[in-house]
Amino acid sequence: MAKPVLLVTRKLPPAIEARAARDYEARLNPQDEPWYSNGAEIARRAAEIGAAGILCAAGDRVDAACISALPASVKAIATFSVGFDHVDLAAAKARAIAVTNTPEVLTEATAQIAVLRMGNKLRARVVALSEPVKLTKYFGKTVEFPLEQTIPVKKGYIIALSVPTWAPALAVNQGGDTSWRASRKKGTCDDTQAQTAYPEGAVPQFYCLYRTARVMYSARVISTP
Repeated sequence: MAKPVLLVTRKLPPAIEARAARDYEARLNPQDEPWYSNGAEIARRAAEIGAAGILCAAGDRVDAACISALPASVKAIATFSVGFDHVDLAAAKARAIAVTNTPEVLTEATAQIAVLRMGNKLRARVVALSEPVKLTKYFGKTVEFPLEQTIPVKKGYIIALSVPTWAPALAVNQGGDTSWRASRKKGTCDDTQAQTAYPEGAVPQFYCLYRTARVMYSARVISTP
């Protein structure tokens, strides 16, 4: 049985390219030629090879024009990044093309609770962190984890989600009144590949606001009697 054809737009880590070549008929970009920044060229190459899927990365131009020009054979777009900012989700949804991210695909998915004390200019001090929880075996389930150690939370503190490796953390295509804020400083909002988890005591800037998406995790605060 023939493998599905996968168009890989960028030069990716060797382990990722090896996995793509193992599971798909992968058409790689070994020299990292910059055609990935041209949506029309991405669509042309996908049509030329009859791609069933596209593996892209942050900075690629997978906009509405690109997606509308993709051949009918394309059923999925995966991005090697945490965010989806470079992919037009509405255009993909209109054509029933699935969109997923593949951040840190060879590491264990983990997440932890962070407690923040807000300061000035969208900066916050990380005053406490829970132990990281391994998530992979719980994918597709709704679970609740008790903390191994109590974390005191004072009035005015903010409870946040910290992702040391990666996690399927976002629900996308939400309403315009839905948003989430990331611990990235001004000028780095499009850099969705860099790790932004911070240790206890750090004072990161939460400058970047992303609309039409929300974090899918929540925390329950239990009051002290």
